[in-house]
Amino acid sequence: MGRLALSVVLLVMSAIALISAAELGEELLKNGSFEAADADGRKPSAWSWAAGVKWESDGRNRWVVEDAATPASLSIGQRIPMEERFWKIRVSCKVKVTNVAQGKESWHDARIAMQFQDANGKMVGGWPNVLHFTGSMADWEKHEREFVVPPGATHLSLSCSLFSTTGKVEWDDVSVKLLKLDPVPEDAKLPAGVVARWDLESAAREETPTRGRVCINGLWRFHPVALKETALPAAGTGWGYLKMPGTWAPSTSRQRPIGPDIWEGSLDLAKTDAAWYQRAISIPASWAGRRILVNLDNPKHTARVLVDGKDAGKVEWPGGRVDITRLVTAGKEHLLSVYTLVGKRGRSSFPGTARRVLRRKELFF
Repeated sequence: MGRLALSVVLLVMSAIALISAAELGEELLKNGSFEAADADGRKPSAWSWAAGVKWESDGRNRWVVEDAATPASLSIGQRIPMEERFWKIRVSCKVKVTNVAQGKESWHDARIAMQFQDANGKMVGGWPNVLHFTGSMADWEKHEREFVVPPGATHLSLSCSLFSTTGKVEWDDVSVKLLKLDPVPEDAKLPAGVVARWDLESAAREETPTRGRVCINGLWRFHPVALKETALPAAGTGWGYLKMPGTWAPSTSRQRPIGPDIWEGSLDLAKTDAAWYQRAISIPASWAGRRILVNLDNPKHTARVLVDGKDAGKVEWPGGRVDITRLVTAGKEHLLSVYTLVGKRGRSSFPGTARRVLRRKELFF
C-alpha cells in the first residue's frame, strides 16, 4: 500500500528526528498571553488588530475582549510559519463568552479561526474543526484541540474572532505548540495496562487423549499493506495491533486498530485491501508426534499462512485448515503470520468463530 510510504531511508529520518527533538513542545505563537505591548503601547505586540477590539487589564493580567451589541465581526490574528517537518500541533486558549448568539451560518460565532496555507497563500487541507463557542460561561474556561498539519502547509493563519454575530468573547493565554514532527516508520506500542497474551496458560484449550485445540483469538499484530506488497513486513516498519476475530473496515468495525503515528497521516483503512496479522504461538509439548493444523474461518477472500517466515499454505473463503506440522516443534514457540487479501465481499478481515468438528490437534481462530 503506497499510502503508508514505508520505503524511506530510515537512518536519515531517524537522524532528523534526533536533531529536532528539542523543538517538540515549542511555542509557535507569539505573545499569546497578550502581556507584551507593541511600540506605541496601544495593543499587544505580534497581533493584527481590528477596530473595536479592546485590550483589557486588571493591573495583574492582560486579555482581549471582542464585544458586539449588533451583529459584527471582530478579529485579531497572526500568520504562523509551519516547517515541512511539522506534523501535529496543539491549539489552546482560555476563553469566556457572554451571550454569544449563533448566527445565520455555522461559523457565525466566537472561534479560533484557522486556515493552513501554502507558500502562495492558498488553503491546503480543508477547513479544520476549530475551537468555537456560543452562549455564556460562568467563568474562564480552558479549551484545546490537536491538529495534523497538512502536506504543503507553510503557514497557519490563526485568529481569535467574533464572526457576524452578537455577544462578548474574552481571550487569554492563546497557544500553538508543536507536538510531533513527521512520523517515522516504527511499530506501535500498546497503551499502558494493555498486554497481548500469547502464552498457553491464558489460552482457551480443549484436550482429549487423541485430539486437542488451542484458541489463538485475541490481540494480534496488524500491518496494512498495498496489494502489490506481498512480502512479510519487517519489524519496525509500521506494525500495529488489532483483535481477532474482527474487521479493519471503519464502516463495520466496532474496534479501532492500535497503530503508530505514521498511520494517522497516510493510512485510509476504508481503502485498504490487504494486511498482515502476526503473533507468537506455543506448541504444547504433549503434541509431539501429532499433526498440527491452523484452522481459519471466514477469511473474506484469501489468507496465506507463514510460520517463522516460511510459507505453510493458504485458505480461501469460507475457511479451511493449513497443515504446519513440518514447520513447528512441540514444546517450542514459533511466529505465525497470516496475509489477508480482501475480495469483492468487502474489507472485513477474517476470522469468524471456529468450527466445532475437529479431527486432529490444531491451533484455531
